[in-house]
Amino acid sequence: MVVGTLPKVYDTRKRSFLKALTANLVEIIIDTFVIGFILSYLGVPYEIAYLSGGGLAVLTELLCFCTNYIVDRIWNRTQWGREIVEES
Repeated sequence: MVVGTLPKVYDTRKRSFLKALTANLVEIIIDTFVIGFILSYLGVPYEIAYLSGGGLAVLTELLCFCTNYIVDRIWNRTQWGREIVEES
């Protein structure tokens, strides 16, 4: 390897997909509880609040998942900010 250059490191599509999926599953769970709590606090019946919150969270996170995956694939094309540290 030439001094001053780093080898290109790419994330696989599978890795990008799983990163986006796990992040969004966690967000769906958190969003459902937060939105459900807010709606129930505002007087919406408990069951309806959490069902509505869950539906809204799933829809929002599906859109976020697609966006996150696309952005991750775009970032994968640049080496900016990546470092490979070789252990001595």
